[in-house]
Amino acid sequence: MLSGAILALFGLGKSWTVDWPVFSQILTGVGLCLWLAYVFYWGRHWRKWLQAIQTPAFASSFATFPMASLLLSHYISQWPSLLGLAQVLWWLAFGGHLALILYFTLTFAKKRWYQQVLPSWTVLYVGIAMGAVTSQVTGQSILAQLVFYFGLLASLILYPPLLIRLAKQGLPEALLAQKAILCAPLSLLLVAGQAIGVFQGAWTYLLIFLILSQALYVYVVISLKTLLRRAFSPAFSAMTFPLTISATALQLGLAGLHHPLPWLFWTERFLATLVLLYVLGQFICKSTSDSQK
Repeated sequence: MLSGAILALFGLGKSWTVDWPVFSQILTGVGLCLWLAYVFYWGRHWRKWLQAIQTPAFASSFATFPMASLLLSHYISQWPSLLGLAQVLWWLAFGGHLALILYFTLTFAKKRWYQQVLPSWTVLYVGIAMGAVTSQVTGQSILAQLVFYFGLLASLILYPPLLIRLAKQGLPEALLAQKAILCAPLSLLLVAGQAIGVFQGAWTYLLIFLILSQALYVYVVISLKTLLRRAFSPAFSAMTFPLTISATALQLGLAGLHHPLPWLFWTERFLATLVLLYVLGQFICKSTSDSQK
C-alpha cells in the first residue's frame, strides 16, 4: 500500500532535516505529491475503496494514511500562517484513524480474532500513537497521553497472539512483507513517549523499550534479504516505515540515555533510506509497465 511509503517519506524527511536539508525537502516534497495523488485516486475511485476496506488486510494497513496525514500536519504547522490548516488536517486525520479503529473492531475483531491477527493490526491500533508524536500541532497534551497508553495496551494485547501465529502458521505469501511491521509498534511508542515526556526520570523503562524494539529490528533486518528476493508487489511498502521509525527510536532512545551512538543511528537511517528508494523505484517501474500494457 503506497500510503506506507508516503508515511516513510515524511518520517525520513523529518529525520534528515538537520544533516541533509536539501534531501529532506526532496523527500517531503515527493511525499506531499504522492499524498495528494493518493487522496485524488481514492476520491475518484471511492467505490473501489469501499470494496477494499471490507478486507482486514487492507483496512488495517490503510491506517498508514491517517498516520501520514498527522505527520503532514506537523510539517504544515511550521508556517504560522498555515497553523489553522495544519490543525484542521490533524483533527481530520486523528478522527479518521479513530473511526477506522472503531470500524475494524466491530467488523473484524470478533470471536477467535487472535487466530487471524496480522502484523498490520498493530499499525491500526498502535499507530494512533502518532497523534502523541504530533500533538504539538494542536497542543492536546492530555489526549497525547491517552493515545500513548492506548497504543501500549494494544501492543500488550496484540503481540502475544501475533507472535504465536507467526511461529505456528507464518504469513500468506502475499502478506510476507508485513513481517517487517513487527519492529514498528514499540519503536513508535518509544518516539511518542519521548515526544510527550513519558520517559523523563524513567530511564529503566526507556531502556526496556529500546532493547525490545531494537531486538525486533534486528530480526526484521535479517529477514529483509529473503523478503526483498521475492517478486515486487505493493505490499513491499510495509517494509519502509518500520525501518524509518526504528532508526528514529534508536536516536531518541540513546539520546535519552545520554549514550548517543551516531554511527549506529546513521547506519539504520541509511538502510531505511535505501529500502524506501528501492520500493519507490519498483513502484515507478511497475506503474510504467502497467500503463504500457
